[in-house]
Amino acid sequence: MIPALRTKKGTRPPGAARDMEGLSLIEVAIALAVSALLIGGLMVPLAAQIDRYRLRETEAALGHALEALLGYAAAHDNRLPCPDIDGDGREDRPGPVSAPCRGIEGELPRATLGVPGRDGWGRPLRYRGNDALTGPGGIPRPPNTRGGRRIDNPRTGERLTVGDPEAPAAILFSCGANGHPDDENDGTGGSPAGCSNPLRPDPRYAHAVPGRPGSGGFDDVLIWMSKNVLLGRLVRAGTWP
Repeated sequence: MIPALRTKKGTRPPGAARDMEGLSLIEVAIALAVSALLIGGLMVPLAAQIDRYRLRETEAALGHALEALLGYAAAHDNRLPCPDIDGDGREDRPGPVSAPCRGIEGELPRATLGVPGRDGWGRPLRYRGNDALTGPGGIPRPPNTRGGRRIDNPRTGERLTVGDPEAPAAILFSCGANGHPDDENDGTGGSPAGCSNPLRPDPRYAHAVPGRPGSGGFDDVLIWMSKNVLLGRLVRAGTWP
């Protein structure tokens, strides 16, 4: 039998592990610093991935909404729906059924269209149809739009669409990560009131590549329906002219 190795109190055999000693304060500090760096390095890519996911969800929701609007026009006498201004998901007309919804911006009438109608942050999409295309008579002859709608790039000042009679048939947008409309999309020149449901007289809108969420810059996600795209879809559907 091999005799057990005995050591004096307070000593240990040569080469033995330091399993009986505690870590010094310096070692603890170094371990915490390394852990913090590793965790921080993991969190930044994760936050960026979440932002990209929400942006992709928003772009997909806007695309589905645009397709639903085109289908609605083909099935409803070549007219676009009015916005939802009371939050119930259905289109709302400000007057008689025979009246168009002039000058109104609101939420996408998601229940009327049969789509979820929310962006990647869970907020309702914003929607505004052209004044000439929301009445029960459908597309006028000649098929001109009206109301002065136009879309600009807020960073370059470039005009992306012109006004009457070639204005967009409809405008859709998400208020993005910050939750309020930026630049010309708010209609009041910078109000952080939120994505509410006002009657909106301002015909100008803004479109640009969104900045980094939470940076305080422009982060709205906006698309529009060209009048010519709408006409082409209705011609293919055999409902116009």
